Amino acid sequence: MIAPIMLIGDETILRDHIASRDSSGQPLFRKVVEANQLPRALADLAGSKLVNMDLKYRASREQNWQFINLSRRLQGYRFSLSPLQFDMMVGKSLEVKLETLDSRGRKTEVAGVLVASP
Repeated sequence: MIAPIMLIGDETILRDHIASRDSSGQPLFRKVVEANQLPRALADLAGSKLVNMDLKYRASREQNWQFINLSRRLQGYRFSLSPLQFDMMVGKSLEVKLETLDSRGRKTEVAGVLVASP
């Protein structure tokens, strides 16, 4: 990923041909007028915002995933869910995945299994 910052000069080549693009197609590029603006520009380019976040779950051996879009429930750094109910017997399991997409188009997935025990 290339995210240039320019202080002096013509930014056309850097912005239009060299800079990577975010998920909306905008160049990851900043031009600043004064050197004291560099830290802010760096912080802006380094930051990545979540665009989408889905929680998926299914009982073991089920074909279809159930999912909840957490993006719609996100408030700052928090989200809330209504209680989820599962009918699990001892030894049965529930597969869970958290899938995210950030503003730079990077996808991540974290998966796990919950197992019922006595």
